[in-house]
Amino acid sequence: MKNSKKFTDEEIIEALENSIKFAEQEDVHDPETKKFLADSAISAKETLESIRIIQNHNSRISELIKLGFKEESVILTVTIFEILMKNFFWKSKDDWFYIPSHQFSELSFDEKLNIRKKIQKYLKDIHLFDEYLRNLYLYQNFSPNSEIECLYETLHKNERKINFQNLTAKNGVKNAYLTFLDIDISMSLDPDPKKSIEKWARLNSLIKERHEIIHKGKKSSLKEEQILEILNSVDSITHSIIRKKYAYVKSNNDRAISVLEQKLGRKLNHI
Repeated sequence: MKNSKKFTDEEIIEALENSIKFAEQEDVHDPETKKFLADSAISAKETLESIRIIQNHNSRISELIKLGFKEESVILTVTIFEILMKNFFWKSKDDWFYIPSHQFSELSFDEKLNIRKKIQKYLKDIHLFDEYLRNLYLYQNFSPNSEIECLYETLHKNERKINFQNLTAKNGVKNAYLTFLDIDISMSLDPDPKKSIEKWARLNSLIKERHEIIHKGKKSSLKEEQILEILNSVDSITHSIIRKKYAYVKSNNDRAISVLEQKLGRKLNHI
């Protein structure tokens, strides 16, 4: 996945719209195929909606900044960042570790071992590994992806253990995305690595300033253009996540469609 093509927003939106059209119009009778197409349409619509939500948020906050509502802009920017990171993370459960066709049981021994080491380290750091093992004992082999399903269940029941507003802690947002989705969000704020790190530091400062504004009633020390720059940095992070997610979903769908075509004995007119 590290060498995935970097799709533009326009390419993603066009492809998603075509995927929805294909999934809703393709006339098939096989139940498995119908379910696959329905799931594809839902996934495409959710991703498309995520892009539109981000665009709407940015427009609203930009207007607040222009009107001089700096404190409100800081609070809203951090709140939206936290919500977007949290929503993307949980909705991307099927993309965790980029397992082909969501079949953990079909991976090689080395692939399984690599993922299990990542899971063990992450859960030990946030004191959930023992609970995960108990869940796995109960539910293992229930599905080809039961280990990831158990991981999701363990984390979601203890979702407060992940702090999506903390950028640097072991239970913070950066470590979660790096572990589960192989995305270093600290390097996603700008194409230039050095500038990305600088903007990451500014985002961290903005989060700390939000705390001062809410809990101590302080004024924002940032200039309007600085807040706008950080807002654009958040936009860069979310779009980076969407681009990588789309590249994986497209690859997985292409693989699944190929299997379905062999099963049906004919070509599907997908994009």
